Amino acid sequence: MPMMGVTFFLRLQIKQKGGTSISQSKYYKKVLKKFGMDIAKEASTSMATPCYLEKDESGTEVSKIRFRGMI
Repeated sequence: MPMMGVTFFLRLQIKQKGGTSISQSKYYKKVLKKFGMDIAKEASTSMATPCYLEKDESGTEVSKIRFRGMI
């Protein structure tokens, strides 16, 4: 890594100028754009905590590869 400037290493953006800061903002923005979530509204938590999930028998099939890519 250079002593000054910006370097990318293992999807981490490392800036060294007076101190060292590490960020993944460029990587996660790229992932959000890839899955069409870059314009989504932010939430403090992904779902309500007292919520109970049930199997949706009439739902559509979800691509396992795409779902794993999002995670």
